[in-house]
Amino acid sequence: MHAYDRKTGQETLLERFQALRRCELCDKIDEGHLREIGFDEDRTLPVGTDFWGYANDTPKMIVRQRVKDVFHEHEIEGVEYIPCGKTRKAENLYVLWK
Repeated sequence: MHAYDRKTGQETLLERFQALRRCELCDKIDEGHLREIGFDEDRTLPVGTDFWGYANDTPKMIVRQRVKDVFHEHEIEGVEYIPCGKTRKAENLYVLWK
């Protein structure tokens, strides 16, 4: 959802997400609206860990394929995995959605 500028260290919301509805009280992104828009499955994200907090304005977590596999192996249910890109080594990434 965000672009990271290595020179400035700043994150900016990608244009397609700038019109997302937000809570008037806390400015959090409306998760239902986010789900309608979808994620960029073709993006490469610099994820160096198995679990990665996505951004300050949404409480979602990004997980690697191996986390999804472990959860499936241990029959952990109650979450949905929404494709959201790949690591630099082409491993699938998912938004962990409850």
